Amino acid sequence: MQGLNSLESYGIGTTPIHLAKALCPIGQLYVKLEYVNVTGSIKARTAHYIVSDLIQRKKIKPGMTIVESTSGNLGIALALFGREIGVSVVCLVDQTIPPRKIQRLRDAQAEVRLVELSVHPDFRTARLVEACRLGKLADWIWPNQYGNEAGMFAHEETTGSEIWEALLGNVDCVVGTLGTGGTLCGIARALKKRKPSVRIVAVEPCGSTIFGGIPSTYLSVGAGLPEASPLLHRHGYLIDSFAKVSDVLAIQTCHTLARLEQLYVGITSGAAIAVATQLAASDPEQIVVAIAPDGAENYEDILHGEFTGGEGVFDVSEVHDATEWHRILRPQESAT
Repeated sequence: MQGLNSLESYGIGTTPIHLAKALCPIGQLYVKLEYVNVTGSIKARTAHYIVSDLIQRKKIKPGMTIVESTSGNLGIALALFGREIGVSVVCLVDQTIPPRKIQRLRDAQAEVRLVELSVHPDFRTARLVEACRLGKLADWIWPNQYGNEAGMFAHEETTGSEIWEALLGNVDCVVGTLGTGGTLCGIARALKKRKPSVRIVAVEPCGSTIFGGIPSTYLSVGAGLPEASPLLHRHGYLIDSFAKVSDVLAIQTCHTLARLEQLYVGITSGAAIAVATQLAASDPEQIVVAIAPDGAENYEDILHGEFTGGEGVFDVSEVHDATEWHRILRPQESAT
């Protein structure tokens, strides 16, 4: 099977990095804008590397089916590359996924299957169990974005390197939301091998329990997990600090960024930018980069809805050292 063309040929990568001076006038805050990628999110990079890896390892051929658990962005990108190489893509979603994302999956010609909670403790677990089951069928394959090293390598080789080159190596801290961990750990590897002192701050929604705490519901389907993924068990040592952000604050930050900077991002981006803004303001000498994985288009119903509860504030003291978290991580094997 012929391999995929370069990232650039699809309109992926070399995304802008925006100095958010209106949002953070006393600090040096940059936002890496991944919604300009062809599929509208940072997951275009991940999907390209995952599919390329399957081709190189001769794990896939025309007529096969890729199945993946997705909140939308990775599935949209996989569907693009699936069409390119003649394979079908089945996306496992659940009722927490915004309707706009599900429609975009269908528009991308992916088959969408809704997974029910059943006996499982949460929807993400239910989706993963079903993905594992289907991936064992003849001519089906589950790439497993939660444990796939190729997805992480995408961000080591491209996203992290782009940040370094755009800022001429002048970067002190990177803040990003955490789900599988592939994006943030890949960026961390790229930067820390060049400048070991770079600080990596992971953000999860309040209610997610990657870093512990009490589980509850949250709106940010693209971030958060009940526990650390296999990728994080292997590479979580790259994360220096973590923070938890409420849905309310993430949404408020999206609106503030739109008003002050004319940048329209999704709520996972809003969560990372909320933390990054406080870090940059607390130390104007340091250069802080926030990763904005996707845009506002997928979240119109959430961003313009009415919400109660939660606090729209964040203090830099809520950024915690990750040393204790590292002690509970144990190496896990990839399920690819």
